[in-house]
Formats: sequence, structure tokens, C-alpha cells
Amino acid sequence: MSEIFTTDNMAIRILNRIGDILILHFLWLLCSLPIITIGASTTALYYTAMKAVKYEDGYVARRFFKSFKENFRQSTIIWLIMLFAGFLCGWYLSYSIETHNSVLTMFSTILTCVYTFILIYVFPLQSKFDNKITVTIRNAFLLSVKNFPWTLLMIVALGLIGLFSYFYTIVLFIVVICGAGVYGYLTAFIFNRVFLPYLPDEPGFEKLKFNTTASDAGQEAEDGNIDEDTDEAADEDVQDNAAVDTSEKNKTAAKVASGRKLSLSERANSVASYTKQEDNTED
Repeated sequence: MSEIFTTDNMAIRILNRIGDILILHFLWLLCSLPIITIGASTTALYYTAMKAVKYEDGYVARRFFKSFKENFRQSTIIWLIMLFAGFLCGWYLSYSIETHNSVLTMFSTILTCVYTFILIYVFPLQSKFDNKITVTIRNAFLLSVKNFPWTLLMIVALGLIGLFSYFYTIVLFIVVICGAGVYGYLTAFIFNRVFLPYLPDEPGFEKLKFNTTASDAGQEAEDGNIDEDTDEAADEDVQDNAAVDTSEKNKTAAKVASGRKLSLSERANSVASYTKQEDNTED
């Protein structure tokens, strides 16, 4: 009888996961109410979901607010940029349709697609990697194109959710109650898979933490702390980068990041992403 209430029981695990999804949705909704903080709350949502699908524990609130605080400034700036860009894309698309200009319509449609691709990836990237804003936005587009099937799947999923929410009240009710949490958890599996080649090879995709200086970072990477992407050429150069961690919790620790070239063509730009250092005491 007591085994029914153990954490190893499948029903209990499912109920715990449902509870985590509801909590995550509520936290995202609460922290998004000022509108200007939607970027930070979305970054925190993806950070928490990507961690949760690996560990299946209940650190939802702790992880959410940890990421919300650490990424608040940059995520907010990215959100304002994306908000302004979205307004321009929407206005330009509607204007081109009203004027019946086929060339402008095609061009504005392409811009809207590029914007959508970036929007899907930019906040998950911000939650996982430490880069300049321009680099994060650029990498979001490159990764969305490189992983186009996954990108298309997420776009179709969003479209179907919106479509069913419009026609079916029950779907709209579910979206209002737990939509962000469900979508965050489902896409977390995809983003963990997409980001895996750019994270050090460690069980659970956990990022390695080295107490070393920037000058030692290249040697650490050469020692085998880079997970190679088998879909690309085996002899492609690996870029080793290091940045000093300036967080208040650990100002003396070094933050080592490793990335490899993200080749879309022979002229493709490389992805050199600084991996965020995480506090593993919670795991």
C-alpha cells in the first residue's frame, strides 16, 4: 500500500510533472504581466524546462527566479528589440498586401519568416549561453536554419495551438491554465537536443566548470571537453573561448565556453557561444 505513494510510482511522477508544468506556467504568466519583462520570464521558462526534463525534480521556482534574475537585463533588451522588429514586420507585411505589390509582399513575408525563426530560438539560447546580444540573435537564426525540421515542427505546433484555441473553447481553457508550461516542457526536449553539440560532453548535458584562467581555456578544450557534431566534417576547427565569470555568487571562478563552427555553407559564420556557468547545488 505504501508503494502507491512513493516517488517511484508512475502515477505520482506524472502528477508531480503536471504540478511542475502548472507552477511554471503560473510563474511565467505572473512575471510577464508588466509586458516589458516577457523576455526575462520566457528565458527563465526555457531554462527551467530544459533542466526539469533532464532531472525530473521539483526545483521549478528556484530555477525560474535564478534565471530570471541573471538574465533580466539582456533578455529585456532582446525582448524590446524583438518587439520593435515584430511591429515593423507586421506593418510592412500588411502595407505590402494592401498595396497589392507582389514584390513587397514576398520580401515582407521572407522578413517575417526570418523574424519568426529568430524569435523561437533567441530566448532558449539566452537561457543556455552567455553571448553579446547581436551574437545571440545571429546564432538564433543560424541554428533555426541548421535545424529547420525542428524549427518547422515548433512553428506548426504553435499554429495548431492557436487554431484549435480559436475553434475549441476547451483548448483555449487549457492554454490559459497551463499553455506556456506545456509548450516549454515539450520544446525543452528539442532544444536540449539542438544545443547538445555545443555543450561539453558530460552526462545529462551538464556543462563543465573549470577553475582556470582564460589562457588555460584552449588547453582544456583540446583535452576533449568538446562534443563534436557528427553531421559536420570531422576535421572542422573547434573554437575555444573563455570568459571570466563576474556574477556576484562567484567572481573568482572562470567561465569556460566551447563552441564549434555552425556550417550552413562554406561561408557560414561560426558559433562561439560562452556556456553559462550553473549552480549545481540545486541538482
